[in-house]
Amino acid sequence: GLNYSNLAAAKFDFNASILVLVFVVLGGLGNIFKGCLGYGFWVLAFAFILVAVIQGFHRGRPVAWRTTAALILPIIISALCDLLFGKLEFVPADGLENIYVGGQTMICGGVIGGLLSYVCKLALGAFGSTVILFILLVIFLMAALNVTPKKIKQWSSEREKTEYELEPDADKPLVNIP
Repeated sequence: GLNYSNLAAAKFDFNASILVLVFVVLGGLGNIFKGCLGYGFWVLAFAFILVAVIQGFHRGRPVAWRTTAALILPIIISALCDLLFGKLEFVPADGLENIYVGGQTMICGGVIGGLLSYVCKLALGAFGSTVILFILLVIFLMAALNVTPKKIKQWSSEREKTEYELEPDADKPLVNIP
């Protein structure tokens, strides 16, 4: 049998990941991703680059959650954009073909984003869905970038605070009105 203890990950090849990215975004898989993600397709390249950076520079730290969060970002953005800017409404009786073609022509969130926005709209309404998806976008973006509220507070408290001095002419109006 196979002895899995002898398996080791190959050294990360950043150039190969860029070639795969170019093939996926510009090549034949691009239309499939457009049909599935619609508006989220434009974020997919950035998500793949972010995953490559996360995987390339993890230095032994666990990065499964960060990688997953980065890959979920295009889906959330697709659903959020479908809610806000979508020109094509999903009708269950019509099937998925309409929103797949709509995603390819970039007039909706595609199959995945369209279905997610449709289900969210049914459950929470348009406004509630927008708020929840925006909150999820912030959470997953923070997770992908390894930013926590504690780090944000720390950065904010360490920031240099500039004291502003009033100029002597501050009491005079800028424009004299007769």
